[in-house]
Amino acid sequence: MSTRWPSWIDGALVPPGGGRIDLDDPVLLGGVGSFETLLFAEGWLHFLPRHLARMRRGLDVLGIRLQGGLEAGFERA
Repeated sequence: MSTRWPSWIDGALVPPGGGRIDLDDPVLLGGVGSFETLLFAEGWLHFLPRHLARMRRGLDVLGIRLQGGLEAGFERA
């Protein structure tokens, strides 16, 4: 049995199986994207400023712009 996990898509946490990506999405077509793995333990995200800085650099290199910025997504989470 495999474990199913929620996804973070377009600034929202989506339940397992609920995420949808358009077939003409540039990320899907071109394989362009960036991700960070964060440690959430004891009720908080560890090293968040470092993760955000690294993610921001990666997105800049790829030319990806996020609506509202990175922090906006974490405020809603």
